Amino acid sequence: MPIVEWWLSVLLAGGLVLSAWSLKAGRIRRRSFLPVATLLFLGVSALIAAAHRADTLIYLGLAAGGFVAAISWDGWRAPSVPAER
Repeated sequence: MPIVEWWLSVLLAGGLVLSAWSLKAGRIRRRSFLPVATLLFLGVSALIAAAHRADTLIYLGLAAGGFVAAISWDGWRAPSVPAER
């Protein structure tokens, strides 16, 4: 396994941990920057994998797609604006 593949595997593990933390924090309180940061992290990691033609690209794509599906399934909502009275 080349060194780039190893580092991409580490980035993948970090992205999965960040995804789980993002979903957990979304249930407790609404943080809109965390899911965006997670998707950017996984996207940049996938771009690095694509530039090096690494085999890890498949798993990074599956992790990003799974994260988007989990957000959709969980019902991520934007912070609500209070109604006028």
